[in-house]
Amino acid sequence: MRESVLLCIAGMGGAIGTTISVGLSIKDGTKSLKYGIATESPVIKKLGLDFPALNSIMLTGWDITEESLYSRAVKQEICHHTLIEKAKERLENLKPRIGYIDKAESVGKWVKQESEYIKKLKNENQIEHVIIVNLLPTEP
Repeated sequence: MRESVLLCIAGMGGAIGTTISVGLSIKDGTKSLKYGIATESPVIKKLGLDFPALNSIMLTGWDITEESLYSRAVKQEICHHTLIEKAKERLENLKPRIGYIDKAESVGKWVKQESEYIKKLKNENQIEHVIIVNLLPTEP
């Protein structure tokens, strides 16, 4: 199935970003594993809203580490290990891009570089929508 949403998470390797990534990466399509995902609930489904299928979401994002999200999920113990194992294949291949650091030339150049990266992913994968979520801490 063609992916139609690119979800870009700033803070991808943190607990929330990793949890989102695990949830979207689980290969077992049983109803029980969709529990807690609002767009999959019977109440929301009855509304007839056109939410993208969970398997149509492509993930990318940024963090201060390039460690795989599988490794992050195991270390953070964000959910039961059996769920992490069901997502292992995809999570091992998901690594955050390095976020802006003080050593980079300028914020503007970094933003332009990452904007070009997002545009490239969007075009190469025929993405319909891009969503950017900021999960970064508020401290400097």
